[in-house]
Amino acid sequence: MSKQSVNYFGECDNKDVFIPVSSFLTSIVTSVATKTAWINVLVMIIIIIQVVLRYGFHSGAAWVDELIWHFYAFFMFGLAYAVTTDSHIRVDIAHMHFSKKKQRIFEVLGILLLIMPFTIIVFDHSVDWVINLI
Repeated sequence: MSKQSVNYFGECDNKDVFIPVSSFLTSIVTSVATKTAWINVLVMIIIIIQVVLRYGFHSGAAWVDELIWHFYAFFMFGLAYAVTTDSHIRVDIAHMHFSKKKQRIFEVLGILLLIMPFTIIVFDHSVDWVINLI
C-alpha cells in the first residue's frame, strides 16, 4: 500500500481566508508599524549616545533611559508586524523543506513557545507598574 499525502488545508492559503477581527487587527498593526518604523532607528541612536555618555564620559541621564523604554513600545509593533506579514527571521533553510502542514505547526509552536512567554513576562511586569500609576 502506498501512503497518500493528504492536504489538510486544501488549496486555501492564509491570504484567501477572511476573518474580520484578524483583518482589522492586521490593518492596525500594519498601519502603526509602517508609520513608526523609523523610530526604531532613533532608539538605536539614543542607546548608542547613552552608552557613550555613561561609559565614555561617566555621565548618563536617567531621563534618557526612560525615553528608551518608552520607545520600545514601537519595537513591539515591529515584532507584531513581522509576525503578521510573515517576514520574521527563522531558519528558512530547514523551513522551506517542510510540507505546508509542518511549516504551520512550527509557526504555531514558535509563537507559543517563544513569543507568548515573552509577552506574558512583559505583561506581568507591566501590571504592577500601571496599578501604581493609578
